Amino acid sequence: MTIHILALSTATIRRAQEVISSCEACNKEAELPFDWVLDEVTGCDRSTTDYFLTEAARCPRCGYTIIEKTLVEAEL
Repeated sequence: MTIHILALSTATIRRAQEVISSCEACNKEAELPFDWVLDEVTGCDRSTTDYFLTEAARCPRCGYTIIEKTLVEAEL
């Protein structure tokens, strides 16, 4: 199986940030990995895609730095 690494633009990271409401740092009930949100925003297949964030995403609630595997609460 081939894994594709996708470098995300600032605009794509911002679009993904817009659908999250909190993260694991400020919400103990957050259970969705941020890369799943990225899958929805980009339309990529999670089984064959990994992401490279060209800049940090931030939680809109607490400002925590969000990386690909950070758990978030999102409206998908």
